[in-house]
Amino acid sequence: EMCRTGKGDLYRTNIWLNGTSGSSSDCHQDPFNNLLCQLHGTKTVTLYDPASAEALYPAINTAQKNTSTIDFAHYERQGDEFAVDEQRYPLYHDPSKRTRYGPVTLEPGDALFIPHRYWHYVRTPNVSASVNFWWL
Repeated sequence: EMCRTGKGDLYRTNIWLNGTSGSSSDCHQDPFNNLLCQLHGTKTVTLYDPASAEALYPAINTAQKNTSTIDFAHYERQGDEFAVDEQRYPLYHDPSKRTRYGPVTLEPGDALFIPHRYWHYVRTPNVSASVNFWWL
């Protein structure tokens, strides 16, 4: 039987377990609304609105067109911003091309709503567990 949530079907529920510190997901967008719930440890999430796609340099002609080609894991943070290579990714540095939200750090008991098609980069600095729910 299909689960229902709000006005739509619950598409999928995922459990994310991280046993090593310092892992991350590529910056990407999902075609579903996402409620990310932190159970153990912490996660730091940075969001970008859908209009920021050009500045995030989406992958082209690949299996994962929903993924940015900017490898945020290799760039240090300067305050709340990533020190992304300005020559390689000039549009990322144009404030008219992107809108960033966060970063926000989720602790056990916290939940973050990530609207469908919002780009997000997730960094997990420690052992953690979380669950997310996808729906339209």
